[in-house]
Amino acid sequence: MAGTTSGGGARGGIVQINVTPMVDILLVLLVILMATAQYIVRRNMQVNLPAAATLEGPAAPIAAVMIAADGSFSLDGESITDAALRTRFAEMRAESEESVVSISADRLAQHGVVVAVIDAARQARLTRFSIQVVRNEQ
Repeated sequence: MAGTTSGGGARGGIVQINVTPMVDILLVLLVILMATAQYIVRRNMQVNLPAAATLEGPAAPIAAVMIAADGSFSLDGESITDAALRTRFAEMRAESEESVVSISADRLAQHGVVVAVIDAARQARLTRFSIQVVRNEQ
């Protein structure tokens, strides 16, 4: 029923409108729009994907920095100065944006030295780090 009339006559005005059918139609249209929006966007987006022989890309280069208790550090097993470390980090960033810095610090190493290595990596725009720890056997 579209509405109800007041009074007993046929000429009475409509007092209430039934909006339930209109809400049902709008909800159905909304569901249809949401379901088809994915297909419309996918069809219109043109992407030229590169071909590859494997699904996985090459592993990101990893720089293993070890910090000794006295504050000296080495890169990939070779002793290195702070300036040389910063230069190597910049070279790694130029080679690959996905480079990872792996930091292993002695338990007695000062916190400031570890922060300095992380800061040097960040200044070279290397943002992927891992801090190496050993499992505590108790």
